[in-house]
Amino acid sequence: VYRNKEVNKLLGGVKNSQHIYGYAADMILTNGTTSSFLFNWCKTRIPQYHQLIWEYPERGDYQSDTIPFSWVHISYIEGNNEKINS
Repeated sequence: VYRNKEVNKLLGGVKNSQHIYGYAADMILTNGTTSSFLFNWCKTRIPQYHQLIWEYPERGDYQSDTIPFSWVHISYIEGNNEKINS
């Protein structure tokens, strides 16, 4: 969720990443549920968020022996929740 600037840079995050402010989280499910299901679940069931992004869907879903993989990024900013989807 929170990343300091050094960790954010090591992970390839952008300079103004919402993670460095503690606004964002990247999620996967380890029970075999697909990232597309997680994205759509969040989109339909979470009433407020700033960004909801299905990151790198072409990489496929998380499996314990698969790198790289896709994930879902979600952020919340008090008073600024535009529900941006990507």
